[in-house]
Amino acid sequence: MNAFRRACSSLGRSHSPRTATLLLTEALVGVSCVASSLEVLSSARRKAPESAILRWPLARRKLPAEAAWLTRVLDATSGARRDEFMEAARLAAAVTLLLAGRDSRARTVALAGLTVTSALRHRRYGFQSDGSEQLLFQVQLASTTARLGGKNTRITDACLWYISLQSTLAYAVAGYSKLAGAHWRSGEALPGILRTETYGSGTAFRWVSRHPRAARLASYATTAGECLFPLIFFVGNGKSAPLFLLPAGAFHLINSGAMGLGRFFWAFTSSYPALLYTAQKGTETRLPAMAAGSTFAAVLLGAGRQIARRRRVLTGRGDEKFLTTGSGNRISFRVNTTTEPKGSDRPLIVFESGFMATMEHWTWISEALDGKESTVFYDRGGYGRSRHGRGRYRTPRPLTPHTVVSDLVDLVRHTRGERRVVLVGHAMGAGIVLRAAAELEDAVAGTVLLEPPAVTAPSGGPRTPAVSPLFVGSMRAGCGDLLPRPSWAGALPEHGARLRDDQYRDARLWEAGRREADVSADLGVHETLLASAPTPLTVVAHRDADLTGYSGLRPAAPHVLDGFRPGRLLHARPAAERAAAIVSATVERVAATVSATVSTTGERVR
Repeated sequence: MNAFRRACSSLGRSHSPRTATLLLTEALVGVSCVASSLEVLSSARRKAPESAILRWPLARRKLPAEAAWLTRVLDATSGARRDEFMEAARLAAAVTLLLAGRDSRARTVALAGLTVTSALRHRRYGFQSDGSEQLLFQVQLASTTARLGGKNTRITDACLWYISLQSTLAYAVAGYSKLAGAHWRSGEALPGILRTETYGSGTAFRWVSRHPRAARLASYATTAGECLFPLIFFVGNGKSAPLFLLPAGAFHLINSGAMGLGRFFWAFTSSYPALLYTAQKGTETRLPAMAAGSTFAAVLLGAGRQIARRRRVLTGRGDEKFLTTGSGNRISFRVNTTTEPKGSDRPLIVFESGFMATMEHWTWISEALDGKESTVFYDRGGYGRSRHGRGRYRTPRPLTPHTVVSDLVDLVRHTRGERRVVLVGHAMGAGIVLRAAAELEDAVAGTVLLEPPAVTAPSGGPRTPAVSPLFVGSMRAGCGDLLPRPSWAGALPEHGARLRDDQYRDARLWEAGRREADVSADLGVHETLLASAPTPLTVVAHRDADLTGYSGLRPAAPHVLDGFRPGRLLHARPAAERAAAIVSATVERVAATVSATVSTTGERVR
């Protein structure tokens, strides 16, 4: 840090503090990019880049269809040879940045080139981008903007403040994320990281294993330092900034040796000149106070919007009915009655949604079956207008697989009357309807599984990735507006878009998803469950799905569809309408069986 301050002083004698800060920032950006490009180029000689599972051929599938122009640009810049050429160009730009004169146009061109290529790298290899790459891009972008602004001091100051606030946000978010993790609070996270192959170190792991108290102290110190980092602007009128940056830099330096995270050191230290400059500049302006006040106002606005959003979710479409189940959950559901002749003799179709999905996801199928079949759609506890918990104030209760299944069973018994039912489950809902069918027995005439999960052992399937409690808390605080609109939302009908958007940004949807993720492993599909199914099963899946275990089902092999992304059957209109036709055909088949049974025995299933 002393060397760092001497460099600042040396530059400051020949340049203004503002210019010296910008030059030092650019120098650190250059060093970081040199290290990054040399690392990529050296590794490219040892492996074929496009053979890696997280490389562009797979990542390009995540791009939305409407971004065809971006796909073409990225395709044109992808490939092993093009990758090496681009990294060589980045290396040349970084060296130029280190050697070019203060006001050289080459410096501006080099910065712009690094910024553009960093954006291309992130979009192509987003899975592999880490916090250092993201922060470095922000520093590059701000530095380029300052250069393009010429000698306008306001633009330069705004860019330096942007870098400072981005760096501060990075530290604070990392700290509060650790604070929300039980492993960090208990001190178990550090040994766990050091024992991994990717970020581990045998020497460091053995040391923390022998000194558990020191490991816990290091975890607590790291978390506290990151959480308190925003105080850099308020403590000591900016003169205490080195006391914040010295341990932060030492932290990155240690990580570069123990975990091989060398790029983190250079990426984060590239923001330190701006932090030193703005921390001291902040005493001359009201910007830190204004930033704090703006943050507080934004939180209040977000909370207000969250309350309004929740009210709209609880209002729904207005055609929902309600049932309080045996578990105490208050379930909202919609019933659509057929207008076809003899429709009352046909089975009732009850639909079960997948993980974190509401009734609104079934819009295409609902419209395809409207007037033709009698249907029931519902939301599980916590989704949409459904409530999770018991009593007037909906006191939360632990969610169990039995609770999820019993709610569906209660709903079927409440709505079916004397008719038999056909249960339709999508994704995780497939395991739920199979378990409900076993409890309902003869009341079920057929079961349809849409995009069911892979068949697993009876001991339990893979668990759905958990939803972070910090994420749920941020949603409650009103950060739902920061969520980008999901790609599937635009594929559904325009009517109902506002309600779907509100539901997606509703904190309780994510809270319900967090509960369900904990029990998802016990709601999978296994061979014993399939073998004991009381009725014939109809399976509809994507052509690339793992259908091992479903191929021998009666009465026919699975229906394989195309024209949609895996997991998005309900959102692609042609595929959803085809699935609706398959469901309707299943109802027709079982209705004929029921009619034949009634004409022979004169009795209905009750």
